[in-house]
Amino acid sequence: MENQKTINSTITLNNGTEIPLFGLGTWKSKGDKELLNAVKWTLESKYIHIDTATLYGNEKSIGKALK
Repeated sequence: MENQKTINSTITLNNGTEIPLFGLGTWKSKGDKELLNAVKWTLESKYIHIDTATLYGNEKSIGKALK
């Protein structure tokens, strides 16, 4: 069971940066209510990784949910 992954598992990127292995993907997530609920659940579940990108076009909704 040494390779068992948990919510606290991390992965090291090629540049040496370590990030959480598990996180909330936000691609195709639209609408304030949908994102608000997803971000709220994510944070309540102790996730600390929320994957975002300008290309997704939902930064304002994610920022609002985080606030």
